[in-house]
Amino acid sequence: MSATEPTARDERFREELVERALALPVGDTQALLRVAELCEQPAVTPQLLALEVSHDESLSALLLRTANSAASYSAARIADLPTAITRLGLRRVAALALGAPGLQMLQRPADGLEWARFELHRHAIRVGLCARGLAPAGVDPERALAAGLLHNLGLHVIAAYAPQEFRYLLEAQERGEQFWEAEDWIFGFSHADLGARLATHWSYPADLVIAIGDHDIPEPRTPLARLVKIADLLVRESGIGVEPRQTLPSCEEACGVDLEHALEIVHTVLIPYERPKTA
Repeated sequence: MSATEPTARDERFREELVERALALPVGDTQALLRVAELCEQPAVTPQLLALEVSHDESLSALLLRTANSAASYSAARIADLPTAITRLGLRRVAALALGAPGLQMLQRPADGLEWARFELHRHAIRVGLCARGLAPAGVDPERALAAGLLHNLGLHVIAAYAPQEFRYLLEAQERGEQFWEAEDWIFGFSHADLGARLATHWSYPADLVIAIGDHDIPEPRTPLARLVKIADLLVRESGIGVEPRQTLPSCEEACGVDLEHALEIVHTVLIPYERPKTA
């Protein structure tokens, strides 16, 4: 074992990581679930929903930023929550509310791993967008967005609360190891399993828990989980994220579109987010 190699962990450490994530501030998960639930109610208005959203500062900022992003295709700037909610639509607001805690978890103190957490953030956003763009008939596109945002929740936890172990995973390729092999040795469990465990503690819907837990296995159990898996691999293929590229499986078999069309969709949804920022 090298001087910098961390001690191997076990399932007790998984529960410790879950407890750390539950104890530290990543937004009011109950309030965020309430927002998602309100979005399902036919009688809810943007004004009423905005009152609930305003209880979580990070979600408020996320909705305003997303509504004003290049992907929204409008030059009109939005400064209030009801208008932002109207532009985004209730289903997308629900998706962003469910995904917000995982994204906020990446905002950690400086420790030399900021670049990797930034890549995790970029990857999560883009997997969500790609899953939304690739969603076949029978899979709600905004649910796909939420699942994509959350798919690496366990890796977010590791990056935030186990930086030494996270660094060990990042160096796997240099040691000639597969990412999953390093993960299995150091933890004895996968980041997908960890993320599903945390999502269960947060009382997230079962379909999202399954999508998080299954996104790295050969045969995900549900269409949503299969969709997230292929979106994850496609975004990794574009070079965004901290996990290495893998051979792309058949997109037609995975989510109902052929590989060429899937790559075209991925390229289309990523363009607004990869343009250089202008003053």
